[in-house]
Amino acid sequence: MKRTSLIVGSVAVLLLAVACSGGADEDPTDPPPTEYVRQRAPIDGVEITIAESFPPQYFVRVTSGLPSGCVTFDAIETTRDGNTIEIAVWNLGPGPDATFACTAIYGIVENNVALGTDFESGAEYRVEVNDVVEMFTAQ
Repeated sequence: MKRTSLIVGSVAVLLLAVACSGGADEDPTDPPPTEYVRQRAPIDGVEITIAESFPPQYFVRVTSGLPSGCVTFDAIETTRDGNTIEIAVWNLGPGPDATFACTAIYGIVENNVALGTDFESGAEYRVEVNDVVEMFTAQ
């Protein structure tokens, strides 16, 4: 299971990760089975927050889904092009050739993504998180 510093997990997510592992004998640093593929996570919620500081700091709280008990959170990638910020949220899950069954448990992961302070006051910005779009006006 790949871990990043962006993970803000919950007990449910940890339980799902353990439930999908091969057991106590498995080395947690082993790569996932070859039947696993990287896939975009379903997005359940996006909230833009502004910290009361000078200059204002912007954050995006992303709630993403784990569609089955065999899916784990992988990573978040953020890019910016002018007034558009793209946040890609990735999971690792069984690919189309997977030969194992997974529990039908839907889990969630919450992450806070720091956007920084480089925003022009009064300008409008577009935040795209996988297939969800939110807009905000910088203070």
